[in-house]
Amino acid sequence: MPAPPPTASRPHGPAAACADAGRSGRAAALPAADRRDAIAAATLPLLYAQGAGVTTRQIAEAAGIAEGTIFRVFPDKESVLIAAAELAFDPRPVVEALEAIRLDRDLEERLVEAVVILQERVTNLFQLMSVAAAITSPTTVRMFAEMPMP
Repeated sequence: MPAPPPTASRPHGPAAACADAGRSGRAAALPAADRRDAIAAATLPLLYAQGAGVTTRQIAEAAGIAEGTIFRVFPDKESVLIAAAELAFDPRPVVEALEAIRLDRDLEERLVEAVVILQERVTNLFQLMSVAAAITSPTTVRMFAEMPMP
């Protein structure tokens, strides 16, 4: 399986708070919206690696929270998977990665780096499309059908 995008493997923002939870034994207090974002960010690498078969227990472990915490901010596992997929479709991390390519480098090196970033993006999006195919509820099918492609 391809590796998750660079931003998915390095927690930042609310995701960092979840990642730090393992050190203190308790997840940092976060507003519900930030907690949702952190759980979705922790879920994304699991989706890439395991697909829709990922368990809420695995999600909780990755987020550094108790399993019940997931259901304080999400009604069900499918909602968690949808939030993670929406995160994956966010073009900002790719734009940031492209903007971070140093302009003082040789043109060929910059182009190779840009192509690698874009190939990884396309590979990950196709992988998520196969995950979406495994989630067959009408709500999820409609959500993926209506999701704008970057």
